[in-house]
Amino acid sequence: MRIGCGVWDIFHVNNIMSYKIQVGLGRGTNNFAELNSLKYLLLFVREQNYQKIQIFGDSQLVINWFNEVYHYHLHTLKHSMEDVRA
Repeated sequence: MRIGCGVWDIFHVNNIMSYKIQVGLGRGTNNFAELNSLKYLLLFVREQNYQKIQIFGDSQLVINWFNEVYHYHLHTLKHSMEDVRA
């Protein structure tokens, strides 16, 4: 079922500075939202010129997709995963 969705991430730079990132995604599944959350976080980090980061997530499925433990079969997620890997 596709419903309205959005994502938010928190990027901690240090004990003093953090960024909160919020993006509305329109309609999509929870997996679509989780994958795009990772995509937008990585885009933000790249724009800020950080070279090394550590990412924690609560979607084991998306983590396993990214680490190629599992393979996703949905064509709708292919472009998002390609963006994340790039």
